Amino acid sequence: MANVKYALLFLLSCGGVQAEEDVRTLGDLDRLQSGRVYYDAQAAFNKAKMAAGLADTAMTPVVSPSPAGQGGAFVTAPSVSALPALAKITGAVATLDLADGTSTQVRAGDSVAGGYSVVSVSLRGVVIRRTRDGHLFTLN
Repeated sequence: MANVKYALLFLLSCGGVQAEEDVRTLGDLDRLQSGRVYYDAQAAFNKAKMAAGLADTAMTPVVSPSPAGQGGAFVTAPSVSALPALAKITGAVATLDLADGTSTQVRAGDSVAGGYSVVSVSLRGVVIRRTRDGHLFTLN
């Protein structure tokens, strides 16, 4: 009878150790949330960096009314070319959303409407080159 008690106690303790491995804590949740916040901030940083690289040096005149209503004043504003947006990557094929609302599937070497060509497609993103000046952009 004593052996049965010890065997039962041993089996219960082994089951308890196994169950503890599956338990999640608030620390695990905190690590997941902080990682998510980090990657959201990194994505926003990359988006802002790409937007800063988009600004052309050409200026276009814009007429804006003066506060006193005395005619209009010419203000120069930078013109920005529309960069395609990455929708998804499937193997070596990427789907890009274009500025006109359409989408297209591309591979490395393909031309994209708006004056871009695809340099590479990988799981890290799509690298495109603006044909006008050779500037590289990474879409991710």
